[in-house]
Amino acid sequence: MSRCTVQVSCVAESRPEWYRQVEGLAITLRNFGGRLAAARFVAHFVGGVDEGESRLLQELGVELRGVPPYPSPRATTNKLRMFEDFARNSDADLLIALDCDTVVVGDFLDEARSDAVAAVPARSSPLDVTGWERLLERLGLPVTTIGTTMFETGMSIPAPYVNSGVLLVPRCHAEALVMAWIKYVDLFAADSEAGVQQPWTGYMMDQVALACALLDREIPLHVLGLHVNLSTALNATAQRERADALRGTGAGQVKVLHYHRHISHDGRLLRTDGGSPLNEVIDHVNEVVGARVGPARRFRAGQRPTAPRALAARFLPRLSP
Repeated sequence: MSRCTVQVSCVAESRPEWYRQVEGLAITLRNFGGRLAAARFVAHFVGGVDEGESRLLQELGVELRGVPPYPSPRATTNKLRMFEDFARNSDADLLIALDCDTVVVGDFLDEARSDAVAAVPARSSPLDVTGWERLLERLGLPVTTIGTTMFETGMSIPAPYVNSGVLLVPRCHAEALVMAWIKYVDLFAADSEAGVQQPWTGYMMDQVALACALLDREIPLHVLGLHVNLSTALNATAQRERADALRGTGAGQVKVLHYHRHISHDGRLLRTDGGSPLNEVIDHVNEVVGARVGPARRFRAGQRPTAPRALAARFLPRLSP
């Protein structure tokens, strides 16, 4: 899917540390995104946009939009706001939806498909096979004929259960996906309000609802490799993921790093396993982001010094073929 218009989006909270995360995402997209570097980037801030905190993002050509929180007990469902916006207000061919705690380290436009939603399988599932079968039966949804394998356990889940932190959504499926996703988030939120304590009312509500939405609307899923959403954490599963993703390819094949909370108090990505080739990538990301935001802004997020404009990224409103 190399010849298309692209919109990159994220959803953040309107707090200083979240602006710093979006800055890192924007800077790495502009510097390392290849054909994606000039893509339209829309950042949605729950509760409104702070003009002072967003100054650098404006310099980087990021469109800033304030949005209300999604009415559910799980803040992770706020990401629905960017899918609503894309489906109803954008004319781009492809949405690249990213969590704020990611950085782009390569061009991954060729990973997208024009006829399918693309994502990396989740690391683990909050429901086992029997649990999924019971939930889907209750909802009147079919089990998938091709299981999704969870990396941590090796279990094949009878549903398209994927990591919602990196989603590639073609225009043709955008409206159907968001309508069905909203349907199941609202259903699970109602369960939660009624006191139901089940995996679909917990922290992973948005991902369980996403799997149900894909099944409901019969939206095909293109399974991506770990290199498109690779964790930098130091737990055993993340270490195995990196070993699997880097085997025979090297760090040059990695496209998106998902750092979660594996970040220093001053906002720098922490290194991974000793001797890992990813450490050179991480060091380069820290160098480029640090140079762009300046040390005072990077390390003392509560202050708002003027960022150096000499390094401002050039951008275009659309990605040209």
